[in-house]
Amino acid sequence: MTWGAKYKTEWTDIIGLDWKIEIEEDPFTDPPTVMQATGDPLRISFLTNSDNLVENPIKGSTAEFSVYSDTNFQWLDIFSSYDLQKRVSIYYNDGGDTLYWRGFITPGQYSEPYDGIAYPVTISANDALGYLKNLPFEWKDAPFTGRRFESQIILDILYKIQVLAFTEGVNIYEAGMASTAASSPFDQQKIDVDVFLGMNCYQVLEHLLRKYNAVIRQMAGVYIIYRPT
Repeated sequence: MTWGAKYKTEWTDIIGLDWKIEIEEDPFTDPPTVMQATGDPLRISFLTNSDNLVENPIKGSTAEFSVYSDTNFQWLDIFSSYDLQKRVSIYYNDGGDTLYWRGFITPGQYSEPYDGIAYPVTISANDALGYLKNLPFEWKDAPFTGRRFESQIILDILYKIQVLAFTEGVNIYEAGMASTAASSPFDQQKIDVDVFLGMNCYQVLEHLLRKYNAVIRQMAGVYIIYRPT
């Protein structure tokens, strides 16, 4: 993958921290188009905030950011896309660009006010965890087979939304498992994936999380699985 920034906007918050949002395409190598941020440039929300971990272990998130449009429908291209086609990376600068959040443009959600230019336009993105509901648990139209480590299953699922790694803080081990600080139960427990036949990726991920009373969410641009209790 050769993601490149097609659009970008930058601002400084009230405490003096510099922020940058890039809207990326794969591939894209030209210089990015600069967008002017409004006075309320960014809001990030976490969905399914319920404390019911059994019913809501997948904690998706959305980002909304606002920029000015200098011409009618100036940013229409951003919304004329498919799922997972335009990636959004949000950084803050503490001596270097640090990834704060990453997701994808929510396609189709475009509206403009009936107002004179320049006017603010709100752009929405999501972390794609909810998109897993639309993806069957299979590889190249064929079901997964055999016994696989839980970590392999999770990576297979996250790969479908272009996430290549996760970290975890789950400290429940079966007798006989290594239980050092560097040991992960997900790397030691295998499951016969035939039990997931006919399920979508979201359902499979929910199943794996519920057995540990764990949740998954994005923190500082990284997907982490942990037990809130």
